[in-house]
Amino acid sequence: MYKCLIWGNGKVFYDNINQLKTLEYRKQIIVVGVTGKIKTSNSYYGYNFIEKKNINSGTFDLVIIMSDKFYDEIEAEVIALGIDSSRVITYRALNVPFLKMDKYLKLKKNPISIFSLNCWGGITYHKLGLRFESPFINMFLEPYDYISYLEEPQKYIESDIKLEYMKYNEELDINYPVCRCDDILLYFNHYDSFDKAKKSWDLRKKRINWENIFVLFYSNDENLINRFTKLNYNKKICFTQIKYKSEYVYTIDCCKQDELRDKPLYTIVSGMAWGQYFVYDAIELLLTGRLITVDRIKEN
Repeated sequence: MYKCLIWGNGKVFYDNINQLKTLEYRKQIIVVGVTGKIKTSNSYYGYNFIEKKNINSGTFDLVIIMSDKFYDEIEAEVIALGIDSSRVITYRALNVPFLKMDKYLKLKKNPISIFSLNCWGGITYHKLGLRFESPFINMFLEPYDYISYLEEPQKYIESDIKLEYMKYNEELDINYPVCRCDDILLYFNHYDSFDKAKKSWDLRKKRINWENIFVLFYSNDENLINRFTKLNYNKKICFTQIKYKSEYVYTIDCCKQDELRDKPLYTIVSGMAWGQYFVYDAIELLLTGRLITVDRIKEN
């Protein structure tokens, strides 16, 4: 059980107090105190209120930051007190289904780089409250180009990207850059300029942890799936709607869920990341490459 200091006692704290209570009940954490800008008496919703000047890092294991807007600012303040960043997590981690804090902290201490051909990676980082350790954020690739990248990642990461043309994103009402990276194209569909896309790509590709990579793919093309299964990555999974026998391939049975029958595969995969269609243990998937769905979690 991890002793936790809650940093932030505004609306986000109020909205997540039941999650704190649930994790305490499950003996995942114990809250030793709350601090924040709102000064209060010694007791705050049943927890001890600790003024910042009285914080003693030896009395807790983790700091849970109850803010999105001021997360970076608070984290810097926490680190200035001599508390290592590996002991600082976001409140969003509290909302991870079937959270096991020890496994979550393994991901926190050993950053994972997610390679994904669509927004699955970015959504997963966001849901888990982890920093983007991959350049594949807010963009996508065509399946054949993505497999080519996976087969020779260093070649493409070391190549400079160049603007090929601008394309219209109807959903966001922006023109976005399509960039050439050696012989493949990168579609930065959430950026409105080449400069912004290049800046993000160059920054995040430097963060890649080549010792801890997870690869996500989806396809109904058997040829591409064959190439994917042969890739030399320890942790990888491909989602498909066709029957394919491999430990690295998960066939989505749309017949079991009416809402999935007319959905394209990319929509289903993105929806899975949000927890929209079926729930799986995202932390276990990133740590081991094993997909454990909610029914199997209950059995265990």
